[in-house]
Parts: sequence; structure tokens; C-alpha cells
Amino acid sequence: MTRIPQVLGLITCRALQFDPGANAASLVGLFQSRQFGSFPSPPQEFTVYAALYDGVGEGKMTLELFRLETEEIIYSREWWGTLPGRQRLAHVEVRVKSCVFPAAGRYALRLTLDGMDLSERMIDVYSP
Repeated sequence: MTRIPQVLGLITCRALQFDPGANAASLVGLFQSRQFGSFPSPPQEFTVYAALYDGVGEGKMTLELFRLETEEIIYSREWWGTLPGRQRLAHVEVRVKSCVFPAAGRYALRLTLDGMDLSERMIDVYSP
């Protein structure tokens, strides 16, 4: 039986870095918006980090990035995810590669498990 996890964060950043000596992870280059001089934007690479708590089971996880104005999905990635169990935390890192923003506007990131929404956040994209 699957227990849906509580999402403690859905964060966009440039990278997630690990320091094995300190047994620690750091989010580098946090952002909530992007700015481009022309559109469509050049291909973008960034990381989406989520902390999932108290989830049980496994299933198909999906991260979608879509333009709110048109509901067009501009990036999608799927993978098989396993949740660690009750009162345990799972760190999820999704590396977004070659994502092109077609126009300025508001975009949404959506994280799902077997088609059920776990979390959503907005990213504003501007032109200068």
C-alpha cells in the first residue's frame, strides 16, 4: 500500500552539492524567477529539489514544467521512485536538462506520484 508523502520543499536551484567529509548537502544558486534577453530562451539546466516525508511504497514520479498561459508542458521527466517509510525523509534531486522557455510569463512546476499531485510551485520568467 502506498502512503503519499508530505512534501517539505520544492526548490529550484543551480545545483545540489554533496560534501562527503561533512556528510552534508547544499543547495547552490536558489532562484524563484529567471530573466532572458530573447525568447525562446537558450536551453537551461537546473536542479529541482524536494524533501518527501512519511511516504510509503513506490511508484512513477513525474516532474512537469508548464506554461500557465497556454498549459503547454515544456519539460517533463519520469522515474521510478521508492519512498523510505513512515517518519523517514527522502531527498529527491531532479536535474532538468535542455529546458527551453518559449516566452516570458508564469510557469508552474508540478511533482506527482502515480498521477497524484504532491506539490506545485511557480517560476516567473521575465524579459529585461
